[in-house]
Amino acid sequence: GIASDYLIRQGKAPIAVRKGFLISGLVVTALLLPTVLLPGIAWSLAGLYLSSFAFGAYASNLYSLTQTLAGPQAAGRWTGIQNGSGNVAGIASTVITGWLVQRTGSFAMPFVGASGACLFGALSFWFLVPEKRPEIIWS
Repeated sequence: GIASDYLIRQGKAPIAVRKGFLISGLVVTALLLPTVLLPGIAWSLAGLYLSSFAFGAYASNLYSLTQTLAGPQAAGRWTGIQNGSGNVAGIASTVITGWLVQRTGSFAMPFVGASGACLFGALSFWFLVPEKRPEIIWS
């Protein structure tokens, strides 16, 4: 968050900066998450720690981008929809993880699935989020 705010204060476009942190955070997280499946505990912990750090670059910019795109008239509504969707995903992911671990006896598939979800999210931000604030806002 501090780095993205600094770049914006230096005159960089807020949407582009936040999108860049969102995409790079998700991609790095996706690439590092499978390291938890490596045989050594040290490598697994290092990969988990670094993926969590990368996810922080994503998380610290998520709601800021939403507020920037929505503007003051719609920021609350957009954030509410986003937060509600995230809660549904949080519930579903725990159910799916439990089911996969029960079926396979391993956390390999849930970690690979989480990596895939992060890559899908990065692609969504890349292709679906505009570079400029939309003129028509849902109010």
